Amino acid sequence: MFGLFKKKVSPPTVDELQTLTAMACEDIKAKWLCFDGKVHFKTGVPLSFKIDAFAESAHVFFKSKYSSLLLASSELFWLTIFKAVLQSNTHPKGEVNAAIAELELKHKLTVSASSVGLPPFYYKDGYAAFEDACKFMDCPLHEGAFLPAIVLDLREILGESTAVQRHKDGNQLAILKIASSDGGFAVIASTLGPKGPLLKPGDFVAWRAAKYSKDVAASMTAKDERSGWIGLIVGTLKPEHRNGSWVENERFTP
Repeated sequence: MFGLFKKKVSPPTVDELQTLTAMACEDIKAKWLCFDGKVHFKTGVPLSFKIDAFAESAHVFFKSKYSSLLLASSELFWLTIFKAVLQSNTHPKGEVNAAIAELELKHKLTVSASSVGLPPFYYKDGYAAFEDACKFMDCPLHEGAFLPAIVLDLREILGESTAVQRHKDGNQLAILKIASSDGGFAVIASTLGPKGPLLKPGDFVAWRAAKYSKDVAASMTAKDERSGWIGLIVGTLKPEHRNGSWVENERFTP
């Protein structure tokens, strides 16, 4: 009877959710590392089966210590599991993503785990955001792809007089490091238009891949064929990731 008058438990605020999910992810990651090192399965057992088995015991811990997170989203548990396994680096990212896709289908998750479905992630600067993009996020390279990048210094790399060149028409030319699973690769790119922010080394930007050129690749000093990709800087990004995407800051326009 008295239970009817208990104060209703409210879901955590956005700030509380961000702090709790970060803590939960670290705890789950530690438990996964222990589980992966001590629990051995028969050869050929898929990673999705291992993660599923781990999740059974992890859920008891999660419900005990982080029950308030379950109030925010019924899927938050699985999304925390997926991020923790990705961050642990116990298996190749491609294998983990394949296992996640299988588990999403099995458990009928409506929110894609590739977006991690967690509260916004804030980074101290563009370098930290870029590093996380390389380590934990898919960065497919193809025509039309939008990828995060960091502005490098033309003076240090090519001996130019300015860090970023500004043409008479107002467009800017910069050397970028494009995010990829191996730490990134360099390209030279122009802004989409003359109107927009003045770029500087360390800026976090969005780059759109247009097409690949063998001639451009051959002209680059870097021994990376990916440097032959031609693309445009479409705008700057905030060092903030939410709902599966980087948050737009300022755009370049004609």
